[in-house]
Amino acid sequence: AEYMGEYSRYMGETLSRPVSQADNNRWLASISPIKGEFNAFMAGLAVAALYQESKFGLAWEREKMKQLQKLEDRRGIIPFISGILGKFCSGEVLPIYFATMYWVLDQYKCMYGIWLVPISEIVNGLLKWHYHTPRPGWVDHTIKLREWSDEYSFPSSHAQIVWSLANFFTFTSISSLRTKLLGTQLATTALVYWYLLVGPYLFAFLVSLSRVYDGLHYPRDITVGAGVGVVLSAVYIEILPTARDFFASLSIPARMFCLQLIPLFFMILLKWGYDRVCRDKKLQEEWMHVRGEGKYKGRRVSPHDVPYVAYTGMVGVLSGLGIAHSIVGFTPQDDFPTSFPIAVARILIGNIGLVVTFLALRCIEKWCTQPTFQRLWRFIRYANVPIYITLVAPLLFQLLAI
Repeated sequence: AEYMGEYSRYMGETLSRPVSQADNNRWLASISPIKGEFNAFMAGLAVAALYQESKFGLAWEREKMKQLQKLEDRRGIIPFISGILGKFCSGEVLPIYFATMYWVLDQYKCMYGIWLVPISEIVNGLLKWHYHTPRPGWVDHTIKLREWSDEYSFPSSHAQIVWSLANFFTFTSISSLRTKLLGTQLATTALVYWYLLVGPYLFAFLVSLSRVYDGLHYPRDITVGAGVGVVLSAVYIEILPTARDFFASLSIPARMFCLQLIPLFFMILLKWGYDRVCRDKKLQEEWMHVRGEGKYKGRRVSPHDVPYVAYTGMVGVLSGLGIAHSIVGFTPQDDFPTSFPIAVARILIGNIGLVVTFLALRCIEKWCTQPTFQRLWRFIRYANVPIYITLVAPLLFQLLAI
């Protein structure tokens, strides 16, 4: 009761207390209790599995998937929850998540953490094109597909992204954001400490498991995806302070130029991977139509062209981040809402504008029939996301005095 009383009093003023530069620097220098051991284990798991991928048998995994898919209730609650979990890592939900974090909670964690999403997605796409493993429902008519994706199966991009973010944000959970949300007294309790340390990994596990339940991935897909995601975030965390200081020391034109070299590099990688996988004509015909059960049975699969458009959107995110960081800088303004109602107003108004802009650009993209123009508009649509979050929305909030 005492803790809850403090929490209710604290929430009235916590959103107006910005995360300071000192808080952020302490977070960058902090060390998680499970950082070294856990990351080393996941790295070894990912490397070993990637090396042995072609030697894994898939039939026994499909049998386990069928048993898992039998867990249905009459009201459809389990499939509904699984679908919601799977949507978390979609291109429609993640922008809202990071936008809310930037406008209300912690600008630093948003601007640093969002880089992991496009990098992880592009790396995952290149791995998928390398192994070109079919999804379970593409080859087994007894697997029920509850969601659709044209991408290959191995490794899971959902698992890779959500585990990379979980590993990244556990650093946040044991430092500045934990204190900001809960107050000093609550945040220092052992229960809250371990709950916020383990919580992101538990959520990542549930998201990954939902991909197996929905018939989209083998168990080994999500296992290796988790390993690759943790490794990516661990490397990213190690180089982040140095990279931040380097780019912050540059002038705005020089910073923008250097940051735009990052999406250029990944675009070249994507083009190389796409040309390489398209050379084998046999692969393009091997899984032409889905064999699995469900509403997607018989649907035509396009594991090269459709993902190429999607990955181009991730290059757009990198380009938009480069523009945003060039203008806002690596030390954003500590502009936070002054009360809880204003915080809610920011979340609603800001995200409505984000969704409307996002869907409008999507309509233009869908209207285009040429693949080149589709990729162009996908690039623009996703490049708009970080620019809107960090530049456009704050101006809107100033005009509305929120």
